[in-house]
Amino acid sequence: SDTEVSPRFSFKVTPPEPPQFTETSLNGSEFRMRWNSTPGRACTIQKNNGLSGDWVDVRTVTPTATTHVETLTVDPIAEPRAFFRLVQP
Repeated sequence: SDTEVSPRFSFKVTPPEPPQFTETSLNGSEFRMRWNSTPGRACTIQKNNGLSGDWVDVRTVTPTATTHVETLTVDPIAEPRAFFRLVQP
C-alpha cells in the first residue's frame, strides 16, 4: 500500500508593536517626539486640539532605524493645547 506523508509546518506570526512615544519635549515652538519604530514601516503623526472629534494628519514618515525622532513646529500661543498620536495603516 502507498503511504502519503504530508509535511507539517508551523510558524508564529507576531505583528510589530504599534509605535508609541518614548519621549516628547517642547522647546519654544519646536515639539520633538521620539518613538520606537520598525524600519521601513510608515506611520502617520496625527494632531487633535481635544480628545474627541477628528484627528488631522500632520506628517507621514518612514523610519530607517529602530528609534525615530521627528520635530514639528507648533504655535503654543495660538494652540495652547494639542494632542498627538501615531497611527499605522
